[in-house]
Amino acid sequence: MQFIVLPIANEFSPELIVISAGFDSARGDPLGGCKVTPAGYAKLVRSLRELQSKMVLCLEGGYNCKSVALSVVACVAALFEKTTSTPPDKDVSHGPSASALEMLARTAKSIARFWPRQPELCGVISDVDSSCAMSKPEIA
Repeated sequence: MQFIVLPIANEFSPELIVISAGFDSARGDPLGGCKVTPAGYAKLVRSLRELQSKMVLCLEGGYNCKSVALSVVACVAALFEKTTSTPPDKDVSHGPSASALEMLARTAKSIARFWPRQPELCGVISDVDSSCAMSKPEIA
């Protein structure tokens, strides 16, 4: 979020943020396998609220009713909080998995040519691939 979504979204300065809120990446979902906690989803919403407070959440996925319910409650609560500070997530005992970090680096590398002024992308890419060029993209 802080390396890809927020830096790019800052360039757009959106007047409204619409989130396709699918919770199949929630902990307990049988398909996603990503294990995002309700507090993790709330942190994502708070991060976006710092960018723009006008926000719409559209529920669109998730296959574990309990996980979806807990995650929706956490996101809606984050929308209505007066502060954007994030309390620690007591459910997390480790950082991101190696596969999550690899996916982040692959995403950063694939969009870097379209967002050449984002040094955060270069840092993410250099962890996996040392050939990060910060030049302007060629326009064909």
